[in-house]
Amino acid sequence: MGFLALLFYSGVVAAAGPSFPDSAKSILIASIFGMIAILFLCYILLKYGGEAQ
Repeated sequence: MGFLALLFYSGVVAAAGPSFPDSAKSILIASIFGMIAILFLCYILLKYGGEAQ
């Protein structure tokens, strides 16, 4: 997951150039990690959740 974030940060955010504020970069990175965490949580709940048999 760290490699994906690094790849996204170095490619998309760096390509935006100096017109992209640092606070926006921080929000973008935090949002990406938040979405990955939510997807991971959904995966865990779908795989191991549900009714016990």
